[in-house]
Amino acid sequence: MIHYFGMDNSVKSSFSNASSTYESKSQLQQQVHQELLDNLAQFKMLKSPRRILDLGCGTGQGSEKLQNQFETVPVLGIDFAPDMINFAREHHRNPFIQYDCQNILELKLDHLYDLIFSNATLHWCVPQDKAIKLIKQYLNSDSTLAFSAFGPRTFWELGDCISRISAQSTPLISQTFWPEQHWETLLKDNFKTVHIKAHTITKEFDSLIDLLCHIKYTGTRGPVQQRSFWTPGFLKKCQAEFQKSF
Repeated sequence: MIHYFGMDNSVKSSFSNASSTYESKSQLQQQVHQELLDNLAQFKMLKSPRRILDLGCGTGQGSEKLQNQFETVPVLGIDFAPDMINFAREHHRNPFIQYDCQNILELKLDHLYDLIFSNATLHWCVPQDKAIKLIKQYLNSDSTLAFSAFGPRTFWELGDCISRISAQSTPLISQTFWPEQHWETLLKDNFKTVHIKAHTITKEFDSLIDLLCHIKYTGTRGPVQQRSFWTPGFLKKCQAEFQKSF
């Protein structure tokens, strides 16, 4: 198991390098984004926000969908990957959206928000309690935090293959992602009303190479120390194990 603390420079570089490929490869993240928007309406958690904050806005595609849903409400999109922010400013220009490059764990804002929205981002923010307390500071009274986060079984099949052919512990960053119960405890310690919905989404890949390309082109490779074991020989063994098992 690797010990991961904070959103380090290698994670930032991975997301920046994926800025031009993210939208074409991130169907899963886009699906979760839409479900999160739908849940806002389902739980009737929000009434006419005046300001919206989108944390981990990436390429800005999600910020634009969020702003379209609430029409003329201004949105501020925050991401810590500079190339993601540059892509958003170039490809998702909107008079009601501004983009800023910041680390959520060092968040500094000029306003309070009625809706803080974050899709597939907060599992990267370690320590999570620091992230939530910082975010809470920028919520208006009677406002809403809506977010999605991936759990520790993300890419579990890949971790299973690695553990079968390696004497080392499985070095996947996703194993450090919090399970639902940890989020529930943290949120109930900080908010009066908490709604949690957990479910599994399955995405199929034809080969291990396809899976690894998906991880690379969505920027979700994690810190640099977990990549060094991918030698050609190890990749060949892992591919054989993946095909045999899945």
